[in-house]
Amino acid sequence: RERQEEAAYAAGVLDLMIGREDLMDDEDQLMAQDVIAAEDLAERFIERDTRELAERAAADREWTYGHVVVDEAQELSEMDWRVLM
Repeated sequence: RERQEEAAYAAGVLDLMIGREDLMDDEDQLMAQDVIAAEDLAERFIERDTRELAERAAADREWTYGHVVVDEAQELSEMDWRVLM
């Protein structure tokens, strides 16, 4: 639903760009709709999370590790094991 609203908004933006009737009659005039579709225009403005994995994990207090690999685990003390478990 939100995506449809964004596409409709982008279509409105494209319509505003060709609002001049005198340009619409000229076949040699390249219009915005000739270059990009409303859905593609809406896609360009979607907010994406570009943070690194560590940054996202630090921001999410519920985030946990799925697996932990420990090298030389036989040398861990009891306290080290408690930290890992």
